Amino acid sequence: MVTFDVTNINSIGDFEFPVLVIPIELTVTAVMTNQKPPAVHPISLLRIAGEFSSPQHRVVARFQEEIGITATHPHIATPRHCRIEIPLDLQTVTKIEESRSGDLQCALSLRPLIAIHSPELNNGGAQSFSIGRMDVCAFNIPQSHWIRLLPHFGYGGLEILEVRYGSGVTAFQLPRSVQEIQLAKKYLRDHDWDKAVSQCRRAVEIILDSKQPSLPPQTVFRVRVETFIGDHLKGLNDRQARLLTEQMRMIWEVASEVTHANSTAPCKKADAEFIVRATMALVEYFDKLLS
Repeated sequence: MVTFDVTNINSIGDFEFPVLVIPIELTVTAVMTNQKPPAVHPISLLRIAGEFSSPQHRVVARFQEEIGITATHPHIATPRHCRIEIPLDLQTVTKIEESRSGDLQCALSLRPLIAIHSPELNNGGAQSFSIGRMDVCAFNIPQSHWIRLLPHFGYGGLEILEVRYGSGVTAFQLPRSVQEIQLAKKYLRDHDWDKAVSQCRRAVEIILDSKQPSLPPQTVFRVRVETFIGDHLKGLNDRQARLLTEQMRMIWEVASEVTHANSTAPCKKADAEFIVRATMALVEYFDKLLS
């Protein structure tokens, strides 16, 4: 018998050799034959091989663990704590994340290699060997627990964003915009596409709100951006101004549609990732213009 607690699942290794670790408790008992008189055959659990699936029907990794447990009594269980180590490289984790929604749905399929001994354990070696099978031990890893493991596998969702915090940058609230992008990246890891896009809208609005507006709030967004650039970024040429205007307008309009949409799931993963990356590029470009 195999038991484990999903809250104890962890990860070890580094980005080159990341491993998902599942601590388990194994319980084995000796075999009693139907002969008269019945004979007790001690058994040894030598090894466990198996597959890790996510979702439950799709194998994504294989593993093998040397165990070494011997049970000599048919009615007294012999428990043993050990762990299964499942190699999960970045490509595999990315594949898992593409199909995950909420908790991580997964399963283990186990094939134990068992040695069956003669009734007198010390007289000779194993009489025979047997490979058992335990199919689809399905379980869920809570999303809150799983997303804490993702960085250990090298999965960050997006590239790192760095913005310099010079005097010109802080004057236009770019540090606060970066904080909104960091929240957007968190929502991406949580698979909350709508909230990720909404944070991008906020990142753009913070830049415009960094200076006292000269126009009423109901002004068309494009006009607000053009006026902001004309009033506060006078060193931009026409091409730079147009590029900045179009980028800000695109992000704000798409994010506004998602924020005010009536449908249940108006935004998909690819849309959210594109908008977050576009917002990152906008802030980086804004920083370069101020440098």
